[in-house]
Amino acid sequence: MRQIRTSVMEKGLWMFGGRNIILQQWHPRSLFDKTKIATIPVWIHLHGLPFPMWTRQGLSMATSMVGKPLSCDAQTFSCTRLEYARVCVELDATHPITHKFEVDYPLSSDPITVEVDYEWKPSRCSKCKYFGHSCHGQQDRKRDWGEEPKQSYTARSCHSRTHKA
Repeated sequence: MRQIRTSVMEKGLWMFGGRNIILQQWHPRSLFDKTKIATIPVWIHLHGLPFPMWTRQGLSMATSMVGKPLSCDAQTFSCTRLEYARVCVELDATHPITHKFEVDYPLSSDPITVEVDYEWKPSRCSKCKYFGHSCHGQQDRKRDWGEEPKQSYTARSCHSRTHKA
């Protein structure tokens, strides 16, 4: 039973009735305020990730460019789908949204650009710095996610360095 619960919880984001829901472990001191969601788990696809980074440590390092690494799917872990790495990452509403980042790769003289696609983009208020709403409406959401105009954030690393593969 515990193993089933763990596998359900590790998936993080679920679709139910066409809506995304997030399952989390309940604790007696848990408090939930839906207007103050500062972090949220989201599945992302990393396109162009160098193959030597398809390890637990490499995926963790790459995913940290976007947010806090949580898990990856079975196909990514077993390297049976190589078009992209699918990983679950915890986004922080106070940090900018990353659409691409660069990694140094020893077999290339230039850094390699890794593109980031989001399976789901939660609304995020750029004013309050919380997920789940927008004080400025739909226009703020588009600007915040880089949907209009197409903007990208190039991260050199978590601390302004390029990660080495």
